[in-house]
Amino acid sequence: MRVSVSWPGALAALAALLLGGLAGGRASAAVSLNPIFRSNMVLQRGMTCPVFGDGDAGSTVTVQFQNQTVSTVVSSNGKWQANLGSMSASASPSTLTVSATGSPSIALTGVQVGEVWLMSGQSNMGFPLSNANDSAPYIADAGNHNIRLFRMTAGSGPATSSWQISDPATADDFSAVGYWAGLELSLKLGVPVGLIQATHDGTNISEWETSNGGTGADYLAMVKAVQPFAVRGVGWYQGESNGGVAAPKAVRYGFSAGANLSNNVSIPTEGGASTVTRLPGSLFELKFP
Repeated sequence: MRVSVSWPGALAALAALLLGGLAGGRASAAVSLNPIFRSNMVLQRGMTCPVFGDGDAGSTVTVQFQNQTVSTVVSSNGKWQANLGSMSASASPSTLTVSATGSPSIALTGVQVGEVWLMSGQSNMGFPLSNANDSAPYIADAGNHNIRLFRMTAGSGPATSSWQISDPATADDFSAVGYWAGLELSLKLGVPVGLIQATHDGTNISEWETSNGGTGADYLAMVKAVQPFAVRGVGWYQGESNGGVAAPKAVRYGFSAGANLSNNVSIPTEGGASTVTRLPGSLFELKFP
């Protein structure tokens, strides 16, 4: 059987279909958040808080949180960043919304504002609370404090984790040093506390810096990957992998205490405000800003 086709009509229909598909592609601009941004997170009080992610170049992204609405345009490299202004501490769970024209909005719930610290280093920092001496009562009590936990280990980046509300089931695997420092913050300051663990057992300092010939593999995977997330300070515990060799007096690390997680500045390995400092006898002193 022969079918008669009107070529002008068929070409017109094909052109209309292609144009419709192109228009539909423009209407569904994609927008995403860096995976450090999840429900139940804590944002840092008292400083600018960048919110950032990926999107279609040229599209407008709008971030809404509490009484703030800020917009930005996705750059040509597909990256965007909108800065929330300084906020007071708030334990009231709020929703952070991110939207772009033609893209489904993203809503993160249970977001609070308080103190955020990054706890990083080798196995000494990664040592879990469940293995620490006399930790059982602290684990049982973990749900009675407003602490949120984000755990990255062994070079696994932020996409493999999420913000967890501290309770006996989530605190037991978290860094013992990190959790106890966060608990001290919670008890003394009385505000929500967010703790970000970025640890890798058995690593030496070269895997945490890109200067001095270091590969910076863990720094790139777990620290740079969440820049410029705002934190109050940094807890660093290297461990013994560099024992017996001349270690640098300062670690070139991609953040500064009391600032956004972005500037490549020196973090002293001995003492200093806004750090968790190793003292003789493997004790720790939390220095408040």
